[in-house]
Amino acid sequence: MQMCPQKNVACPTNYRMVQRPGECCPRCVESDGVCTVFGDPHYRTFDGKFYSFQGACKYQLAADCVDRSFSIRVTNDARGTKTSSWTKTVCIKVGDLKINLGQKMRVKVNGRKVTAPYELEGRATINKTEDSLLVETYIGVKVLWNGNSLLEVSAPASYKGRLCGLCGNFNLAARDDFTTRRGRLVMDADKFGTSWRVGGKKACARPDEQLQCQHQASHKSIENLQRCGPLQTVFSACHRKLSFMNYLQSCILDMCECPTRRCHCESFAAYAHECKRLGVQLPDWRASTGCPSAWTEHKRQALPRSRPPPPRLH
Repeated sequence: MQMCPQKNVACPTNYRMVQRPGECCPRCVESDGVCTVFGDPHYRTFDGKFYSFQGACKYQLAADCVDRSFSIRVTNDARGTKTSSWTKTVCIKVGDLKINLGQKMRVKVNGRKVTAPYELEGRATINKTEDSLLVETYIGVKVLWNGNSLLEVSAPASYKGRLCGLCGNFNLAARDDFTTRRGRLVMDADKFGTSWRVGGKKACARPDEQLQCQHQASHKSIENLQRCGPLQTVFSACHRKLSFMNYLQSCILDMCECPTRRCHCESFAAYAHECKRLGVQLPDWRASTGCPSAWTEHKRQALPRSRPPPPRLH
């Protein structure tokens, strides 16, 4: 009889405990790399480097730069602003399979509109989660998209050191994540991000890229800090596992030139997703912050607007 190790023994860094079907005991396996994009785009690379880049063009987010087995590209939209941008669409290519994810949970597979749940037998599945769409491919690469601007890419440990793009190279060392398309290591996020632009100038939402919102009136900064404040209070259960400061700074920056009243919600959602991955139970943060899920917002927008009653004839 096989003796299993104690369940309370922690796995090493970058490993997780998994109980595989058919196996007697759980064991530690290497964790997938996760890259997160949210808001006015803020990026957390596979290796944990956190940066902001407001380019409003099309970019290579992540790709297998060794065997060319997959690529993921994003198109950023300025949404009518002068210096900001948000992820508008996501394009996933695996071999001859092409999956496009758009705003309001729109999905196309090889150019044809589909609705989730959807399955391409042996190649990919597209399912709904609580607040997002989840694309799972047969090579193990997964993409989570909330239909607005929150995006997560998950890559198996077998891709370590083989990836390139805005999400970094997944070599477990954040110090060299700013490696450009030509292989140069730079320190500036704008130079790094611009090097991964694809699709030419026609794919850009504005002709001149003026990056970073540099100036705000002081009263505006105080108002933005108040809107982003729930990261310090509502999410306090997660603070020991994950620092909220990067998300707070991202939230305040997003409110600098916000075309809607809910730009702060994207930072909340990104922090909540990472906390959930770390096993932290959070309260109903959407109810307490007034941030609806993407599905709720999509359903609300899809409802027909009520028309005023016809005038009464006398």
